Amino acid sequence: MALFIAAVGAVLLSAQTTTTDFKESDDTFSTNPGRGWYLPLDTATNILAKTTAADFSTDGVESNLVRYLVVLADSCNTESITAIETEVTGVLQHLASLGKRAVLRPMYSTLDGFANTCGDYYPASLSLAEAHIEKLTDIINENPTAVAFVEAGVLGAWGEWHGWGNSGFKDSTLMSSKANRAAIVKKYLDELWDVPVVVRRPVFKLESDGKTDDKVGMHNDCFLTTWNAHEIDMYTFSADYGGFTYGYDTAGELYNYTKDASATIAMGGETCANVVNRFSCAEATAEMKALHYDYLNNGYYGPAIDMWELGGCFSDIEKYLGYRFLLTSASYTTTVKRGKTATVDLTFENVGWGKLMRAYAVEVALVHEDSDDWYGVGEELDLDSSSNTDLSTYLAGQTKTASFTFEAPDVKGSYAVHVYLTDPWDWRPTYAIKLASVRTSGASMWNGDAHVIGATIIVN
Repeated sequence: MALFIAAVGAVLLSAQTTTTDFKESDDTFSTNPGRGWYLPLDTATNILAKTTAADFSTDGVESNLVRYLVVLADSCNTESITAIETEVTGVLQHLASLGKRAVLRPMYSTLDGFANTCGDYYPASLSLAEAHIEKLTDIINENPTAVAFVEAGVLGAWGEWHGWGNSGFKDSTLMSSKANRAAIVKKYLDELWDVPVVVRRPVFKLESDGKTDDKVGMHNDCFLTTWNAHEIDMYTFSADYGGFTYGYDTAGELYNYTKDASATIAMGGETCANVVNRFSCAEATAEMKALHYDYLNNGYYGPAIDMWELGGCFSDIEKYLGYRFLLTSASYTTTVKRGKTATVDLTFENVGWGKLMRAYAVEVALVHEDSDDWYGVGEELDLDSSSNTDLSTYLAGQTKTASFTFEAPDVKGSYAVHVYLTDPWDWRPTYAIKLASVRTSGASMWNGDAHVIGATIIVN
């Protein structure tokens, strides 16, 4: 019979219960979904040219994340974007087939940052922008496993929410109006189901409905550059934008706000070229940890990345960007009679700098060691955060115990405990999270489908 597993809030121990410990793996797990380095492939042509998962690699490092810039430069004054919708659908389906996720950004400049056919870097109106956002988010919602983050884009050269591009400075009331900027953020919030939207600066989060919504994160496209009382990272943290204050009057105050807010929201971006910088390994890793970085560009800025490789911290950045889950111990019933109650308690720690931005279930199954019959797989658990079975509730540095109680199978024998960390939208192993733990012997627990943790329950 199918095994019924339910999450419970207490660890149940008895004389028939034992505990197994684990240790951290040296593997960086660079392909764990929705975190780490992203490849700036940018175009449909470049993405579709990659035909295997291993093709999404730079210098031997395979990434899960891929930047995809949706260029709307020729549609700045027309609502119909049928060809672009077809392109986006094809790209997302291709990424999903290979277990990859996009960092997707719509933009109205050309790919090279020049003016569009309307003569600037913007859509012709707010209503047109909203219509295009609705069309694109419909496709994203139909392909939720294929997108990790939506960078709000839309405004300014490269969709970076500023007026400077390769055709000079070009302003727009879409950019200069707080109400228009907030309306764009609201449109994303209204339309996206399960994917976070990230904005260029903390002021753009605070001035919108995203102020109190963890679904709105931030991306810093000039990370680790300038630092003074008036601006940090090329005005990323400037409080001087259209009279913005909201109680944050200096760059330092907004930086400190972001340190706190980033514990629960998406945080990413890239470095940029600047003579004044904080690229050293010590400074860079300290800030990535303090600001809870989830993802960074692996293609820019080259000298910063080179410095991390030479300084010996590149692999640490690869390890700790976003979430990194350890299984530190497992307590479980060792012997139980058929039909009686057994327990499995799994203690996880998130040692990453960031967090998981979508619900992932901790699932437990028992597999008969003679017949390979399994119990529990497919019995989806309630993702109630109080039960600690949703990994997205484990913030950076947190340790929790996911506890399960269940009725033992009615077939005698020895059962191996298997642990699955699955995306509720896509159960394929390509989107499973791999634990950064090994057995104390150093042996891997991952069998290509689940984590076989070395725990055995005998049913008699």
